Amino acid sequence: MDDRPSFHGATWHSTPCNGGACVRVARQGHWIAIGDSKNLDGGTIVIPLSAWDELIDAVKTGLLRRP
Repeated sequence: MDDRPSFHGATWHSTPCNGGACVRVARQGHWIAIGDSKNLDGGTIVIPLSAWDELIDAVKTGLLRRP
């Protein structure tokens, strides 16, 4: 069974746009939703908080740096 929450009415946080790359993020319990702040109807990706933490760690440590 899917236990992901609805993000309807969630508080979204967004980054300043930089060359058209605009991201918005919301948290509900142990879930994170990620979407395009310029295209609110474009859908979202919902991932577990643990996956979000791994993504942030990978960015901070340079694991996702371009070659």
